[in-house]
Amino acid sequence: MEVLVIKAKRVQDVREILRSSEFVRWYEQYDTVSAELRAVRLADPDILTHTILRAGEYEDLTHQAEATYASLDGSFETLSAFEQQRTITSGAWEALTSLEYRLANARQDASDLRTRLSAMKKESNANADALHIESELKVKEREVSDLAQKVAQGQEWFERETKLRDEMWKIVENAWSTTFRANMARIEYGFLGRRLRAAQERLAGGGQSDRTEDSMVAETEQARLEGELAELLRQAEEMYDCVAIAEFMYWPHQDDMRAALCVPLVGDMEFLNIQVNRLLVYKVERAKGLNFIEPLPQTSEDADAEADGVRLEGFFSGRPT
Repeated sequence: MEVLVIKAKRVQDVREILRSSEFVRWYEQYDTVSAELRAVRLADPDILTHTILRAGEYEDLTHQAEATYASLDGSFETLSAFEQQRTITSGAWEALTSLEYRLANARQDASDLRTRLSAMKKESNANADALHIESELKVKEREVSDLAQKVAQGQEWFERETKLRDEMWKIVENAWSTTFRANMARIEYGFLGRRLRAAQERLAGGGQSDRTEDSMVAETEQARLEGELAELLRQAEEMYDCVAIAEFMYWPHQDDMRAALCVPLVGDMEFLNIQVNRLLVYKVERAKGLNFIEPLPQTSEDADAEADGVRLEGFFSGRPT
């Protein structure tokens, strides 16, 4: 399966994405489906059972992402192989340019000899010198032919090594993207699992209802909406060169190789180290992900987005705003 390459971004790049009309349209769809899914889950007569199951699923996904991350993190074999291939390609380029330089000089020498020979043939007393120049010219033409063949071979060698280098670079990019995704995923899935376990504890006090026909209908509707949400997240990854797991979008930080930029798609008031608002840009360490979120200096657009986010969070949670 082809890996979607994640592109590093600067803070301003991400903010421009969030302001784009394309993203606004995408987020309206995401927000609508998310709201419908929340409503269906809250109205589910078998909400406790489904909450327990979802928490378990997120915990399984966390373990899977952790295994993927552990298998890739700290592995330098792929990068080392690429560096070796890059050195070989550079050597092929240097050899080719040297041959091309020698060929150009040999061709110029042959041209000069032809000019001299042509001039000598016009002189009646230059037969001996002309024969000497003719001999030199034949030697030089053989050299030109030999060098031209070597240049052609050198070009084939350079093109072959360049193609291999580019293929290996794609492997490196894919490995980096897979590692980045696995790391962000394992931490976000862990966060989602913890939040659901907390919801489970709150719901457990209300007792367990029996499985009913309404419960099965709710389960079917949830599955449909979850599929729509997954497709929207997949589209976001393709459109914005990011990782979109469930409720956050992530990009490697172009100006800080140890950091990543993240954008909450849903605000959170209690389960992260700080209160986060939807559609603002935050910074996280790649190693810690959502376990430690840092706010970034806000622009005037951010302040407006934060105010809108607070009002929306209040609406969906039933709090007055």
